[in-house]
Amino acid sequence: MVPFAKLPTALSRHPDRFFQAILEGLGVLWLFAELAHYFFRLAFEGLVPAMVFLAIAGLWGFLRALPRTQITFRLGGTNTRVCVRFGDLFSAGGFRAIPVNEFFDGDTAGDNLVSSKSVHGQFIDKVLNGSSASFNAAVRPALAGKHSTKVTRPIGSDLRYNLGTAVVLHIAAGPFAGTNVPQQYAGDYILVASARTNLVDNKASASVPDTWEALNGLWTTARGGTSGAVLCLPLIGAGRAGAARPQHLLQLILVSLLQETQQRKTIADKVEIVLHESQFDDIDLSSLDWFVG
Repeated sequence: MVPFAKLPTALSRHPDRFFQAILEGLGVLWLFAELAHYFFRLAFEGLVPAMVFLAIAGLWGFLRALPRTQITFRLGGTNTRVCVRFGDLFSAGGFRAIPVNEFFDGDTAGDNLVSSKSVHGQFIDKVLNGSSASFNAAVRPALAGKHSTKVTRPIGSDLRYNLGTAVVLHIAAGPFAGTNVPQQYAGDYILVASARTNLVDNKASASVPDTWEALNGLWTTARGGTSGAVLCLPLIGAGRAGAARPQHLLQLILVSLLQETQQRKTIADKVEIVLHESQFDDIDLSSLDWFVG
């Protein structure tokens, strides 16, 4: 992401920060001019010096108003470091959390079961080359023993799992579950049931309580399966029928993480919340200052 491309959004969010920075810049330049005149008898008078000073102050205002694309802090009262940033989840290191529907469906063909635009769909298409058979070959054995309910559906899996049900997959580059995994997408993944599925049209959706339940399941599995490694997750609960506005979802994730860590124990040494660049206009990282502080 190029921050300058999003400068209009940042200015509309915090016009006060922009004008305050201009005044700060003018104040510093005025002090410089006064000191230069006092010690070296240099005079900055006339229109040209004034325009130069104003231009420098304006540039300083723009630089101060540049949107934040990353924020890192230590989770209050814990040893867990948290990084919230815009980027690509599939390029992140550590364990990557993948929110899926309650049926753990694995077919993105025609977007009938899984939307190819969702993180769930991108996992199938990028990591497993869009192979439903490979997804099922990898996931179904990992789900063995997990509580499920059998339901009747026209297409897709007929086993519904509780929200928060999660499985850990260690995916190596090269041949895997009947497909050939690209090197850049090999790694460790946690698939967690995060959305309910309408049995009529197969559309996935989630409420705030649903998202909270899914996060609890993710934290529990990550604590036991990541051995303290970095845990990376997207904005769980977002999507076409998201639980809440993206900004509120981000705050929900942080509150859930804080509560889980304080009440129980550390989930991972570092947790990264990786936001897609398309969510920039809906999320202001500066609003997290209250949480960081």
